[in-house]
Amino acid sequence: YMLDMGLLAARRFDALRKAGWPVIVFALVYPVVGAFVGLGLARLLNLASGDTLLMMVLVSSASYIAVPAAMRTA
Repeated sequence: YMLDMGLLAARRFDALRKAGWPVIVFALVYPVVGAFVGLGLARLLNLASGDTLLMMVLVSSASYIAVPAAMRTA
Protein backbone atom coordinates (compact mmCIF):
# COMPACT_ATOMS: atom_id res chain seq x y z
CA TYR A 1 0.00 0.00 0.00
CA MET A 2 2.73 2.47 0.96
CA LEU A 3 4.67 1.60 -2.19
CA ASP A 4 1.60 2.33 -4.28
CA MET A 5 1.10 5.69 -2.55
CA GLY A 6 4.77 6.54 -3.07
CA LEU A 7 4.59 5.74 -6.77
CA LEU A 8 1.43 7.81 -7.13
CA ALA A 9 3.03 10.75 -5.32
CA ALA A 10 6.14 10.50 -7.51
CA ARG A 11 3.99 10.65 -10.65
CA ARG A 12 2.28 13.78 -9.37
CA PHE A 13 5.40 15.60 -8.16
CA ASP A 14 4.99 18.30 -10.81
CA ALA A 15 1.56 19.14 -9.36
CA LEU A 16 3.24 19.81 -6.00
CA ARG A 17 5.64 22.24 -7.65
CA LYS A 18 2.71 24.05 -9.28
CA ALA A 19 0.79 24.22 -5.98
CA GLY A 20 3.79 25.83 -4.33
CA TRP A 21 4.71 26.62 -0.76
CA PRO A 22 1.20 26.87 0.76
CA VAL A 23 0.65 23.15 0.30
CA ILE A 24 4.05 22.25 1.73
CA VAL A 25 3.61 24.58 4.72
CA PHE A 26 0.15 23.14 5.39
CA ALA A 27 1.54 19.59 5.27
CA LEU A 28 4.18 20.50 7.85
CA VAL A 29 2.07 22.68 10.16
CA TYR A 30 -1.30 20.88 10.26
CA PRO A 31 -0.15 17.76 12.16
CA VAL A 32 1.31 19.89 14.95
CA VAL A 33 -1.77 22.08 15.18
CA GLY A 34 -4.01 19.00 15.06
CA ALA A 35 -2.07 17.38 17.89
CA PHE A 36 -2.61 20.44 20.08
CA VAL A 37 -6.31 20.45 19.22
CA GLY A 38 -6.47 16.78 20.18
CA LEU A 39 -4.67 17.55 23.43
CA GLY A 40 -7.17 20.30 24.22
CA LEU A 41 -10.12 18.03 23.48
CA ALA A 42 -8.66 15.26 25.63
CA ARG A 43 -8.13 17.68 28.51
CA LEU A 44 -11.70 18.94 28.22
CA LEU A 45 -12.96 15.35 28.28
CA ASN A 46 -10.62 14.47 31.17
CA LEU A 47 -9.17 11.46 29.35
CA ALA A 48 -6.40 9.23 30.65
CA SER A 49 -2.84 9.55 29.30
CA GLY A 50 -3.11 6.72 26.76
CA ASP A 51 -6.45 7.97 25.52
CA THR A 52 -5.02 11.48 25.25
CA LEU A 53 -2.17 10.21 23.10
CA LEU A 54 -4.58 8.33 20.87
CA MET A 55 -6.78 11.42 20.53
CA MET A 56 -3.76 13.52 19.54
CA VAL A 57 -2.68 10.98 16.91
CA LEU A 58 -6.15 10.65 15.44
CA VAL A 59 -6.82 14.39 15.25
CA SER A 60 -3.40 15.23 13.81
CA SER A 61 -3.38 12.48 11.20
CA ALA A 62 -5.06 12.61 7.84
CA SER A 63 -5.56 8.89 7.41
CA TYR A 64 -8.88 9.47 5.67
CA ILE A 65 -6.82 10.50 2.66
CA ALA A 66 -5.83 6.86 2.23
CA VAL A 67 -9.36 5.73 1.42
CA PRO A 68 -9.30 6.56 -2.32
CA ALA A 69 -6.07 4.64 -2.84
CA ALA A 70 -7.35 1.68 -0.85
CA MET A 71 -10.58 1.63 -2.83
CA ARG A 72 -8.66 1.85 -6.09
CA THR A 73 -6.42 -1.04 -5.06
CA ALA A 74 -9.40 -3.15 -3.94
